[in-house]
Amino acid sequence: MQTKDKFIAFVDILGFSALLKDEESSGRHLSRPLELVKLLGSTDYKFSPSVCPLSPRLAADVGFRITQISDCVVVSAEASPAGVINLAHYCFGIAIQFLAKGALCRGYMTRGNIYHEGNKFFGTGYVHAVENEKIVAFMRADVEEKGTPFIQIDDTVTDYVKNEGDNCVKMLFGRHIRSDGSYTAIYPFDALRKVPASIIGFDFKPAYWKDQLQKSIGFRQQDLAAFDTSERLATDEDVRRKIRHYKRGLEEVITHLREREATLDRMILTGVIPY
Repeated sequence: MQTKDKFIAFVDILGFSALLKDEESSGRHLSRPLELVKLLGSTDYKFSPSVCPLSPRLAADVGFRITQISDCVVVSAEASPAGVINLAHYCFGIAIQFLAKGALCRGYMTRGNIYHEGNKFFGTGYVHAVENEKIVAFMRADVEEKGTPFIQIDDTVTDYVKNEGDNCVKMLFGRHIRSDGSYTAIYPFDALRKVPASIIGFDFKPAYWKDQLQKSIGFRQQDLAAFDTSERLATDEDVRRKIRHYKRGLEEVITHLREREATLDRMILTGVIPY
């Protein structure tokens, strides 16, 4: 039994203890906690690495391992181009699913030594991920703010991707992250801005895409309303600060989509499509 050099992510559900206490005291059937826990994944999950399928790897399954315990999950993948992008993509999936459910998660992705098989995991790399998850500082409002609700990415990971020549890994990794100038993290909001996502060609139908875009705006407004409610009900200012990070991200998305809607309106009005 030995540890291996792997990419490692530790992700935790924020506010889970308070949610559980509220569900138990109200006599509800824990449907909300169970729903969120399922989003993290399961140790029995059969992972098939589908992102960047031609990128170099050491094993067919990129050494992907996942262990979910209560309100947190440990995920690891081999130290290879395919390993790093499939782990980043998995973390991105967690972040965007929690966003859609009006919930917050926080985590840390790093590179280090870990033994990870089934329900067993240990190693200095895992410890590093757990310790840094508590102090995530991506997009913090000031130096006093700690533990912002994002999956932060260690420099060992960003440096690996930066120095890796695989174009698929670089491109997709760049779509999943954002840097605030000091820290880098999985950033789910940018993906929500890409409507319409088709290439404008001779068959482009602005009225159709305006309809699709308005549906997307509606979904984002629903997401924003859910976080508005959560902020209003929160009694702790630290919790409210965390929620406001997601509200700002959603407001940026809605503003961007409104700008695209105006562009489509001009196309519909003038009949001019910029091929």
